[in-house]
Amino acid sequence: MLTDNNEQVFLPAWRDGRLIFFTNIVNSSSKRLGYFAAAATKPGKTDVTRTGKAPINADQLAFCQRIADDGIALQKFFAAMGAGNLDLFTDTIQAKSLPYPENSSPLIYTCLYLDFLRKYAVDTEIIRMYSSSPVKQRFHTDRSVGIYKILSARLQSDIAETLIDADLKQNKKLHGASMMIANLLRECAIVKFDLGKFTDAEDYMLRAAKLHNTADKWRRLADFAQADGDRKKTIEYFLKAVTFGPLPAPAALNLGRCLVEEGNFEQARDYVQQAAKVFEKPAKVLMDKIDAAN
Repeated sequence: MLTDNNEQVFLPAWRDGRLIFFTNIVNSSSKRLGYFAAAATKPGKTDVTRTGKAPINADQLAFCQRIADDGIALQKFFAAMGAGNLDLFTDTIQAKSLPYPENSSPLIYTCLYLDFLRKYAVDTEIIRMYSSSPVKQRFHTDRSVGIYKILSARLQSDIAETLIDADLKQNKKLHGASMMIANLLRECAIVKFDLGKFTDAEDYMLRAAKLHNTADKWRRLADFAQADGDRKKTIEYFLKAVTFGPLPAPAALNLGRCLVEEGNFEQARDYVQQAAKVFEKPAKVLMDKIDAAN
């Protein structure tokens, strides 16, 4: 039932003094249901921001912010989900007094939340067992990347980095299919990027691209460079991604903006026009600048 439900919901949870909103995503190839941290507050703060780990639009982000701002409803929700009081649990579901999205089924939302808690607990035990095992025994290219992905999706890249550094220190020569190794290096890059270590992230992703060259890796490299404030590299990496085919609208908008900022107005035009199909307002601002320059 859960994997057949296409409704995207956002499930609040507390960890390390911050409110994190996990969303349900079904893997397109395996069809397995997973949960990714889509938005979160800073520790001790109430402002909810995107994490970049899962898609979330402006209305959905606003919904998460309303939940974060309504402390009473949030505490009722946590009490109902974890108190073990079956009367309280069923009454609050029927009364729709928990912070459900509008036009959403309280039953599906509740079932997803319980499934999320189950998976979170199972994954935590898997990570514990992996972390406590000797590096030579635990490391395997395919298995290890799964651990890194879980931690990154949960906004625990600091733990993932500790494992990665230990794993790759003792396994400098990676064995397996090129694509498998590339997937591992790609995830290592994302973990380093999560922690703001742009040089390490770039190094891992370039190694991954050498083994399995894809548009996704070059777009990721462009994101790394943009976050690091290197506009020229951002443009270089986006243009390498373009050789594989048209960019997704967010990437096209970013490339168009970088080209405008570099004064390459005519080169920017095609990418801004492409992005305008999705991002009409910011694309119009850029197009006005391009037109004014001519």
